[in-house]
Amino acid sequence: MIEIELPKDITKYEAKLAGVATPRQAICVGIAAGIGYIVRAACITAGHEDMATPVMTFTAAIPLLFAVYKPYNMNLEDFLEQAFVGNVLAPAKRKYQIENEYAKEYEQILKEEHEVIGAYNRVYGIKVPPRRINDPKDKPRQNINHLNPELTGYL
Repeated sequence: MIEIELPKDITKYEAKLAGVATPRQAICVGIAAGIGYIVRAACITAGHEDMATPVMTFTAAIPLLFAVYKPYNMNLEDFLEQAFVGNVLAPAKRKYQIENEYAKEYEQILKEEHEVIGAYNRVYGIKVPPRRINDPKDKPRQNINHLNPELTGYL
């Protein structure tokens, strides 16, 4: 039987620019070299010759990370963006906030009830305490409900 070797996943292939470096890696190495030269020159001019090499190395390492490091098979800037959005801007554990519609209706009912009670207090001169609707322990309220049955739901 004839066997044909198939190439591996073509999406993982990266075109090379020079030798083993891709264009992205070449650009990042150039940026790292420029940053390293500027930082080393600034340290030497400031009179910190002993600190020039370590500071240059740490500052040049950042663009080199963007050139080489690929977490989860993504470029580093894409990974950092996804991590920031997923963990800071839209975290999985969110604060639970609701707007209670029943509380709004309850406040409206209480407001209407206080208005009706105030009107009855002014008209009939009966002092009705502001309690909840149809409290069986409230005799003055039952007397008013007996006088005017259409307001039974309010008083």
